[in-house]
Amino acid sequence: MLEVAEEAAGFGMWEHDSSTGWVTLSAGAAHLSGLSAHVTRVRSEQLHARICPLDMPRADEEYKAAIAKGDSYELELRVLGADGVYRWRRNCGRVERAGGTVVRARRAARCVGAHRGR
Repeated sequence: MLEVAEEAAGFGMWEHDSSTGWVTLSAGAAHLSGLSAHVTRVRSEQLHARICPLDMPRADEEYKAAIAKGDSYELELRVLGADGVYRWRRNCGRVERAGGTVVRARRAARCVGAHRGR
């Protein structure tokens, strides 16, 4: 049922395990990340490689700030699709801590079009 909702709404969810660097993506998140549309697990570096190089410094800065504050964040950036086209995506995430240590970041993403504002 989740896959149907993700496809209809153009969104996906994923979780980044900070201790291992692995990211578990829902089918919708995998599709929005330019990967095959099924639940999958990849290294965070693989996802970073799909972010537009012009957006990567800002994305990295926002994520590091959220980790430092233990806070939530929201960010729009371009991600390379499977068809080779960059599309704008809005990410909303929350950093989770255990005993003062960041253990994971949970995120949701939504496609906002081939061009910002769509």
